[in-house]
Amino acid sequence: MPNTNKRTHFDKPYYQRYYLNSQTRSVSESDVQGIVDFVLAYARRLDITLRTAIDFGCGVGYWQTCLRRRLKKTQYMGIEESAFAVRKYGWTRGSVTNFASGATHDLVICQSVLQYLNA
Repeated sequence: MPNTNKRTHFDKPYYQRYYLNSQTRSVSESDVQGIVDFVLAYARRLDITLRTAIDFGCGVGYWQTCLRRRLKKTQYMGIEESAFAVRKYGWTRGSVTNFASGATHDLVICQSVLQYLNA
């Protein structure tokens, strides 16, 4: 359901509930691995070499972990709005709505982010 009025606080309890607790998490690393496998197969089919990836709303970094298993040399940049996640995981603070990296990227990831944006 879109979040149109109330701002979600991506704090430690949010991460505990939606990422770290196996009983309440909304996504797991194995879920993301399946998506990554599909994206990499599609990129191979299109003959695209993925040297760089930028991940908006990277959360705990499942995309980074899964990409590194398959593409060890791909440079990954995690962008996260959550001050908690930036501190804990070392991401770059920013949002898909206002971040400008100043570089091009072979893969732009924006998974499970759009529902948190205002209309």
